[in-house]
This record gives sequence, C-alpha cells and structure tokens, in this order.
Amino acid sequence: MPSLAVWPFLPDARPTKGWLRAAREALGVTQSQMAMRLGMRQQPHAQVESRERLDKVTLETIRRAAAALDCDLVYALVPRASVATSFSGLAQKHDPGLAVRRATQHSMALEGQGRRESAEEPAEPQARLTIPGIAGFKARSV
Repeated sequence: MPSLAVWPFLPDARPTKGWLRAAREALGVTQSQMAMRLGMRQQPHAQVESRERLDKVTLETIRRAAAALDCDLVYALVPRASVATSFSGLAQKHDPGLAVRRATQHSMALEGQGRRESAEEPAEPQARLTIPGIAGFKARSV
C-alpha cells in the first residue's frame, strides 16, 4: 500500500490528482468503495474528486470524504514568508495598536518605568482596566 508523504506546507506541494484521490489511493480504497462509504454512486464521487482538484468543492464535502476514510480534515492557513514568518508576526503586522504600545513602552523605559527583563527581576504585572457594563473585567492595582 502506498504511503502519504508529509505535506511541507508549500502552496504548490498539492498532489496533481488532488488530496482526496491521493489519500484514497494511499489507503488502498477504490472509487467504488469510497462512493459506497459516502452513500453515492461511483460517478458522482469521481466528480467530487475532480472538483476538489480544481478547488471547486466545499469544506463540508472534503470533511465527509475525510471521515469516510477514517481521517480528520486539517484546514490550515500558513502565512507567506513575504507577509510574516509566523502567525504572531502576521498578527503584529496587522495590529493597529502595536505602534502605540511600543511607543508607550519606549517612553516608560526612558522614564525608568519600563518592564524588567532579567530573570532576577520579574516583569511587573500589567494593570487591568475596568470596562463598564462588561462582566468579568475587574480593576487591579499594580
């Protein structure tokens, strides 16, 4: 039985015959067997595999096919290196408050009120603000 290779998270790393067909074949399941597991005939299932290869299938359909193969669907968005190298970097790039926080931290550091970074001196806890009308937020002194 052929084995599935680990996808290296490259956009052009998708099998030319599509993920559904590649997974089905790697597991040794025929189109007819797969169609039977999904409660359809072989021809409609062949169309599903064809549509998946062309990016014309829904996530619901892929999820059903994955379940029929006793697999989990893992849907991932991976930042492009030109945008960010991690989700943290992507979030920071699109965080409108980041520049303000950095400027505030810089000003506080200049005034000797910056966060301590050494292991001997743990950073001060950040103050929590009370937001009127929102349960669960409580003021805390620092």
